[in-house]
Amino acid sequence: MRPFCFLAPLALALAACGGSNPAPETAKPKVAEAPPPPPSEPQPKESVPRASVDAALKAGLGKFLANLEVEAQLEKGKFVGWRIVELRGAMWTGVDLKPGDVVTRVNGFKIEREHEANAAFQSLAVASEIRVSVLRDGQPQEIRFAIVE
Repeated sequence: MRPFCFLAPLALALAACGGSNPAPETAKPKVAEAPPPPPSEPQPKESVPRASVDAALKAGLGKFLANLEVEAQLEKGKFVGWRIVELRGAMWTGVDLKPGDVVTRVNGFKIEREHEANAAFQSLAVASEIRVSVLRDGQPQEIRFAIVE
């Protein structure tokens, strides 16, 4: 799911009526306006329902990995991350990951070895978001997915 937040400017126009004998205005009590909310940290553009995360955790890492094909990305013989070869299934529709991206970390966890990938996967049980660190066209990026109720 990819919710977008569109903000539209609100313009207020005041019109003044003129005339020779305007009717007297009755004073209206001023209503105190609530102060604007404080600026907050930018929210992730992507989101995933908590129920989907829980279902994926219940099914297991193997089932999740069956929906994509990756291969190790090495530079000078050293592991860099997992290059996405193919994303399979509807679960990837609208997700800002694509073939060629090299996933280097998930929620700060290295994912080179099986136990690291499993730790990253299991961390989602209590996480409020999923942060995927990738190299896209050689440039580091972080893609964030809010986990929403």
